[in-house]
Amino acid sequence: MTSLLRGPLGLSSFSLGEDGAIKIRPMGEERQGIVKKGEGRRVHFPHPTCSSCPRRGDCPVSASKKKAWPSYGRKELEIANRRAKQKTKEFADPHRWRAEIEGTSSFLARLGLKQLRIRGLPKVDFKVKLKALTVP
Repeated sequence: MTSLLRGPLGLSSFSLGEDGAIKIRPMGEERQGIVKKGEGRRVHFPHPTCSSCPRRGDCPVSASKKKAWPSYGRKELEIANRRAKQKTKEFADPHRWRAEIEGTSSFLARLGLKQLRIRGLPKVDFKVKLKALTVP
């Protein structure tokens, strides 16, 4: 079974309803039915439209003779929602500073400042400045 979390068409490419079930496929077809099994869901779509879809190779939908369906569970739905949220500007704006800080930390670790033998902010500040001055 192909995962709904990987590939060009993931779970976030489908339109989800309020109940968390897939409502519309990326190409615009509405679902025919839904089957809930425990925490998982299987949403049915008409097979003829699925088999003639131009994005069939990218789609994680499984198909039988009469129906086509994506199967997913609560965990996949939560991951897809989290990834969609992480792509928004509201999420990315406060988190953009992390990349800058991680780059600085990585640079200092390569200088040999990963584990200092001293404690206290004034001593650490002094050691880091001296070490940075000695870098060619």
